Amino acid sequence: MDFFLQGGGWCYDNVTCKSRLEGNQDGTGPLVSSNKWPKTREVSGIFDLKDEDWYNANLVFVPYCSSDAHMGDSDHQIDTLGLKHFRGRRMARAAVEELVGNKPDQEILFGGTSAGGRGSMVLIDFIHDLVHDTTTIRGVHDSGAYQDIQPYVSSYTPFGEQCKRAFEMYAPPVSEICREEFTGELWKCICGEYMLPRVMTPSQVLIYLYDSYQLSNAVGKSPAHWDPEMCRYVEDLFRPDMEETVADIVSNPEHVVFAPACYDHGIMTSSKFQSIKVEGKSAEDQLLTWLPLKEEILFRLREYLLRINYSPGFLVLRRM
Repeated sequence: MDFFLQGGGWCYDNVTCKSRLEGNQDGTGPLVSSNKWPKTREVSGIFDLKDEDWYNANLVFVPYCSSDAHMGDSDHQIDTLGLKHFRGRRMARAAVEELVGNKPDQEILFGGTSAGGRGSMVLIDFIHDLVHDTTTIRGVHDSGAYQDIQPYVSSYTPFGEQCKRAFEMYAPPVSEICREEFTGELWKCICGEYMLPRVMTPSQVLIYLYDSYQLSNAVGKSPAHWDPEMCRYVEDLFRPDMEETVADIVSNPEHVVFAPACYDHGIMTSSKFQSIKVEGKSAEDQLLTWLPLKEEILFRLREYLLRINYSPGFLVLRRM
């Protein structure tokens, strides 16, 4: 069974939650309420795996309206808007418990994109207690490796600061390994740079080395309008940090990483899951090779293709 947690940003304190609620059709928009969710959705990518073992798998799309990156289970008074509930964690766990529960010998892929990828990263080690001991769980965490660095523009709240406030607001679960590593700084256990290498459940991690969500906010302009200083910020600060995160993740022999050098965000539910290739292999190829957990994984992407010929509406950054 394939569980996918939808993305869509987050709020992390009273001010940003008030703005998010008011900005989404006065609290009735699809990111903050289920009232206007569509009855049907068209998705591809991981929902269209070309593999006989997964082709007929049950597919679960968990929509996102809790604004907490699927981590929260709390309520808060939001200025002028009253008491609001942030129950993403409860909803994600309920989906697994209701649809899988104590059935034996199940196989679960549990993941998400963007805010959903951060949520799956935080929750996956805690869903084992919802299922039978014979059930196998694997993670697929997409576009959640945000970096704890100062943005180029001062108007954007650094992602590390966002994580500190979100951790205080949502009180998400923290694994034993992460608690031991970051005693006194537990907020790092919801920040991709720090948490992804410390996920205990075997996982595939999908990362664009030039993540367009963080860069568009941190730099404040699209790549076509970057000046040389902005380019240096990206090449000398952002990308090396992303590459270090990748190296930290693959240092765990149970994890694999797919990390194309594209300016983009989110691959899991689009045809890019099959079409973007690094060294001739797509994210789907990597996943289906890795899932059987053979003693020798056929390939692991430790080298990153720096000349990807892919640019339908996106800038491809090349290192010559």
